[in-house]
Amino acid sequence: MQEPNNDRFSKEIQDVENTEVTVPPVDEHASAETTSKSTPAFTKKARSQSRPVFVLILAIFMTALGAFVGIVVYKAYFERPATEAPVVAPQTPKPTPITAKTLIDKIKSNVKAEQVEIGERAGASTLTKDKLVAYSVPIYKPSGYTFSTVPAEMFGVSTSSSTQSLVEADIAFAKQYLESKGLKADKTTTDTQNNIVQETVYSNDNIQCIVRLSHHSTGYRSHIGCADASSYVNTAKQLKPLHEAYLTSAQNPIHDGLSMGSAIIENSSVAGYKRAEVSMGSANSKTGGFKGLFYQGSDKKWHWLIGTQSIPTCASYPEGDARKAFAGQPCTDTNGNQIKVNP
Repeated sequence: MQEPNNDRFSKEIQDVENTEVTVPPVDEHASAETTSKSTPAFTKKARSQSRPVFVLILAIFMTALGAFVGIVVYKAYFERPATEAPVVAPQTPKPTPITAKTLIDKIKSNVKAEQVEIGERAGASTLTKDKLVAYSVPIYKPSGYTFSTVPAEMFGVSTSSSTQSLVEADIAFAKQYLESKGLKADKTTTDTQNNIVQETVYSNDNIQCIVRLSHHSTGYRSHIGCADASSYVNTAKQLKPLHEAYLTSAQNPIHDGLSMGSAIIENSSVAGYKRAEVSMGSANSKTGGFKGLFYQGSDKKWHWLIGTQSIPTCASYPEGDARKAFAGQPCTDTNGNQIKVNP
């Protein structure tokens, strides 16, 4: 058997040990780049692995929230006792209040004869342009007062025609309509001296009216006038201090049946003074009415001066407040000449 060649083997080992090994240099940038490129891959993989878990948790949360909301809604709207809707009573339109104006407006819209042009006011009447009475209202005593008076405001219509039947149709409609609204005929009179064929007073607690048929040389006329009771009260309130002054100072004042028209109040030419003029009369007197004169002096109270049917004498105005209140107004001297009141 041939022996191994130990010398040769030892030499080969020595050659290997003496061989110089060259290691290539390490590129630090390339290593960093390689590392950075490998990191996102790892992150994406981690995210892709965690996403199903997140979705599962979110789904569980939404399911629980939906169940909670459903329970709350069910308890709020289905388990609570049913309540009946409130019953709303049907509202009926309020009827238009009946006033003197609404009555006259209705009558105006239904007259057949030609309407007469209206002029100025004169006491309890309103005149036409030709100075005839267009319509009138009653003299009325408001509740709580001891005198009768005229209203502060009145409404009316007058028609005219040479055909008697047309005017009579207007009168008939006015009477029928007033009665349908609750007014009753109080009395009917005739006055041939004043061409009044027929005159009827209609009234209730709230309204006073006069329906009149007259005959003139040009034909026939209707005269229909109304006033609210509250309008009489307005006048009476204004007259109350004058009425009290009259009862206090006048000689033989009228207590029963006294009537007083609207007061005409004016400022005096002397500062701080006023005067008033009131048409007055008595229902029981046949001598006609008179003009009552009043004045307000420095004490700011009304005082009675005189009742007259003509221009007063200058001696009727005593010195002091009365003359100052009526300064410049007409009066007659001892010779009957008309002069002016000297304050």
